[in-house]
Amino acid sequence: MHKMTYRLCLFLCLLFFTSAVVATQIDNAGTDTFFDMSLAELMDIQITTVSRIEELRDDAPGNIYVYTRELIKSRGYRSLKELLQTVPGFTVYHRDLHFVAGVRGLNANDNEKITLLINGQELNGAQEPGILNGPINLDNLERVEVVVGPSSFFQRANTLAATINLITNKIDGTEIVFSAGNDLPYSATIMMGKQFDEDKHLNFSFTTEKKKGFDAWASDFRPNLAGGRDTGQVDDKSFFSVLNGQNGDWVAQLTAYRTVSPELLINNGSAGNDGVYMDEVYSLYLSNEHDVDQDLTTIFRAGAAYKRSQRFNEDTLPAPDTAAELSVANMDYDMELGLQFTGFEKHQIQTGVQGAIEVPFDCYFTWNAVTNLPAFPRQTTMLDNTTAALGFYFLDDYTFNDELKFSNGIRIDNNTILGSAWFVGGRSAIIYKAKENWTTKFIYNRSVRFPTNYAANNEVWGKGKNGPTWTRHFPNAEKPEILSTFEWQNIFYFKNTRLGTTFYYQELNDFIS
Repeated sequence: MHKMTYRLCLFLCLLFFTSAVVATQIDNAGTDTFFDMSLAELMDIQITTVSRIEELRDDAPGNIYVYTRELIKSRGYRSLKELLQTVPGFTVYHRDLHFVAGVRGLNANDNEKITLLINGQELNGAQEPGILNGPINLDNLERVEVVVGPSSFFQRANTLAATINLITNKIDGTEIVFSAGNDLPYSATIMMGKQFDEDKHLNFSFTTEKKKGFDAWASDFRPNLAGGRDTGQVDDKSFFSVLNGQNGDWVAQLTAYRTVSPELLINNGSAGNDGVYMDEVYSLYLSNEHDVDQDLTTIFRAGAAYKRSQRFNEDTLPAPDTAAELSVANMDYDMELGLQFTGFEKHQIQTGVQGAIEVPFDCYFTWNAVTNLPAFPRQTTMLDNTTAALGFYFLDDYTFNDELKFSNGIRIDNNTILGSAWFVGGRSAIIYKAKENWTTKFIYNRSVRFPTNYAANNEVWGKGKNGPTWTRHFPNAEKPEILSTFEWQNIFYFKNTRLGTTFYYQELNDFIS
């Protein structure tokens, strides 16, 4: 009887916690870092990802985790994969030879549901970005801000489940970091910087590395594999570099990212194949925030990026009827005009318009067909139509008093990928500091993510198309993904420990995978 009662109580407890979905974080790790931080220092961590302005982490309308340079070093994180494994709500696993992150149970085949920012600039890849295990090795970062959930209010409608903002380090001088080991043949980072004035600096960082990977496959499955099978391998010519500078109101940034690794789906076709996966982004970004007066700031942002994702066989076509080479590439151009206004008492208003144009090129596949007729010519074009996006946003942050804050915003977006329809997103939050050591937040977020041009307008692959037989299973995407989340977050402090607990309910429509 006692055993039955114990098991029933245990079952009810587990049922409660799994149905309510509780995520907790205790920011109290590291021998000489967070243990030595005072309560005031823990409560005074500033972030910029959620609202684009500096605000206290506890006052921001989102579920945010901050990893400082000191914390990254003390825990020994070397990649985003390792860091995200400790973020409540994230699940990191490997698909084929690459790593993918799921967020709150939304486990897609790739990392496209997550938005990657570099110093606030959006740098999503062309397709299936391999950002978790490549040369972004955290050596050159000041901090990482992770927003769990659809807190993408200021990003155009191409993100969904989470946002990761990498804030690069600003140094005055030169720093070199080099690592090597059995599974890490080499990893090298150089950082150089000069701080001329408070609002005038120039910083450069460059990282390159190579990893061996590991055999992640069960012994009874290995006979099905042909060629290489090392999960997590990173090959030569992988690098990550950022050149960032500021002169008064102007900020400029050049970013170069490239990761190269084996491709299982080609290798698995034949032991003679040597499949390679390559993901790369090269971008230029300009930003100007000008204070017209004490109440009004004008915003200008513009960027251009070259993005390419390729799966190909070294030197020759894959063995006949076994695998397809794939290339997806595009040029992205985006611009934003906005205003920040504080002229109304206790209000901070942000509003603006964002536009973008995507020009695809080299979007093709190669299918060395022999038995699968009709055979396709080399580099069969998959899409070539240019698309345009337009979005408007309006946000009002109202500070009632030192304890109570309201944040309400709406945005509408259109993308010619799906025609002329407009879709609504937004957020609403109540942040209440109940006591000196307790803050509670009620947050609603609605995020809209349009499908990629590749997913919506593929002219060859998809249901009803005349591509290879294994490409005809699913129709092209015809609707955006819409993720709505209700959250109740509580943050407590005692001594030098921060404890956060989040209850959430989420609803996702028209998931694209």
